[in-house]
Amino acid sequence: MANQSTASRVYKNTLVLYFRTFITLFISLFTSRITLEALGVVDFGIYNVVGGIVALLAFITQTLTVTFQRFLCLDIAKGDKSGQQSTIGAAILLMVALTIVIVALCETVGIWFLKNKINVVDRDYSTVLIVFQCSIVCFIINLFRSIYNSIIVSTEKMTAYAYICIIEVVTKCAIAYTLFLAESNRLELYVYLTLVNSVIIFATYFIYCQVRFPDLKPSFTNVISRLRQLTSFCMYGIVGSMSHIIKFQSLNIILNIFGGPILNAARAISIQVYSALNSFISNFQTAFSPYMIKQTTLSEQTSANSIYSFSWLSFHIVALLFSPVIFNTDWILSFWLGNNVPPMTAIFIRIVLLMGVFDALSSPLINIIYGKGKIKLLQILLFIINISIIPITYYVLKRTESPIFLYVLDFSAVFLCYAIRIYIASKYNYITIGEYPSRLLIPITLILITISGLFSLCYFKYCSAFYTSLIIEIIYLSACLYAYRSLIKNLISKRIKLQKK
Repeated sequence: MANQSTASRVYKNTLVLYFRTFITLFISLFTSRITLEALGVVDFGIYNVVGGIVALLAFITQTLTVTFQRFLCLDIAKGDKSGQQSTIGAAILLMVALTIVIVALCETVGIWFLKNKINVVDRDYSTVLIVFQCSIVCFIINLFRSIYNSIIVSTEKMTAYAYICIIEVVTKCAIAYTLFLAESNRLELYVYLTLVNSVIIFATYFIYCQVRFPDLKPSFTNVISRLRQLTSFCMYGIVGSMSHIIKFQSLNIILNIFGGPILNAARAISIQVYSALNSFISNFQTAFSPYMIKQTTLSEQTSANSIYSFSWLSFHIVALLFSPVIFNTDWILSFWLGNNVPPMTAIFIRIVLLMGVFDALSSPLINIIYGKGKIKLLQILLFIINISIIPITYYVLKRTESPIFLYVLDFSAVFLCYAIRIYIASKYNYITIGEYPSRLLIPITLILITISGLFSLCYFKYCSAFYTSLIIEIIYLSACLYAYRSLIKNLISKRIKLQKK
C-alpha cells in the first residue's frame, strides 16, 4: 500500500471532492428546477435539443482531459519541468486544430441539421441560431479549459478544483434567478449569460494556474514530437469513448423498439440512480488517479501494489453505497416516485449497480494502463466488444421480446471489458493472472456472497429489508474501520498536530 503521507493526501483530496459533490449536486438540482420555471417547457426543450447537438462532442473534452492529465502526471513524477511546458504547448496547438475542425463541422453540417431536422415549434430561427452559436463558443472555451483543469488535477490541488466547481454551479443558479428579471427573450438572455459564465470560469482556471504555477508556461520549442504523442493517445481514447456512447444510445433505441417509451423511462431512472451514487466513487478515484499514474514511473511492484490497494478501497465504497439501494430498491422507488414507477425499474437499477462494481474495479487498471501508454490494444478491443453487443442485442430481443435480455447482454459486455483490462494489465506485467484472482476477485466474491446470504437470512426470518440492510451496513463499516485503523489513527494524529500549531 502507499505510504501513510501519500495515503493521507489522497483521502484529504477525497473528502474535499465529496464536499464539492454534496454542494454541487444540491445546487444543480435546484438550478434545473428554477431554469425550467423561468424559461418554460418549450424554450427549455429548445435549449437542450439545440445545445445538445454540440454537447454530443462532450466526450472529446473528457478524453482530452484524461490525456493531458496522463502526460502531466508523468512529467511531474520525473521532475521534468520542460516536459510539462512542452505538454501544455502541444495541448494548446491540439486545441487550436480541434477548434478549426469543430467550427467547420458545426457551421456546415450542424447548421444544415438545425434547419432541416430540428423541430423548434414557433420559435424564430434567429433565436435558435443564437443558441447554437453560443453553444459552440461555450464548447470551445471548455476545450481550452480542459488544459488548466488537467494542470490542477495532476498537481493534486483538489481544494482549488472543488472551490472553482462550486463557484460555477453558484453562478449558474444566479443566472437562473436573473432570468425572472426579463419579461421577454429569456432564452437569448440565458445563452448569453451562460457564455459569460463560461468565460469567467475559464478565466478563473487560467489565473489560478498562472499565479500558483508561474513556471508552467507553454513551450513551443521542439513541440512536434509531444504533439504527435498527445494526438495518438487522444485518438485511441476517443475511439474507446465513442464506442461507449454508440452502445448506450443504440441500446436505448433497441429498448424503445421492443419495449416502448415506458421501458426507456425505467432505463433513464436506473441510469440516474447509478450516476448519483457513482459520483461519490468517482470523487475518490479522481483523487487517487494522479498518484497512480505517477507511480508508473517507479517499479512494476509499486504499480501492482497500488492496483490492489485502490481496487479494494473502491470496492469498499461501492459495497457501502450500493448494498442498501439494491436491498431496498422497491421502497426507495416508492418513496421517491410514488405510484409513478415504470415497470421493471427496480430490476434495471439492481443490474446497473452490479455493473458498477466492475466499473469501479476497472478504474485502477485503467490508470496503470494509461500511465504506461499501452492503450492501443485496449481501446480496439473495447470498441469491438461495445459495437458487437448492439446487433447481438437486437437479434436476441427480436427472438425473445424480453427486454431483460438487453441488460443481461449489457452486463456481459461490461464484464468482458473488465476482463480485457485485466488481460492487458497482465500482458504488460503490471499484474499476474494467477495473483489477481487470489488477492482481489475471490475475496470480493466471498464478501458479496456473505452479504447476500446474511441479508437473506435476516430478511426472511427476523426483520424488514430496511433494518436488515442497516445492520449489514453497520457491520461492514465497522469491519472497514478496523481494517484501516492504522491509517485512520495517522490521519487523526496529523489533524491534532495541525490544530496545535
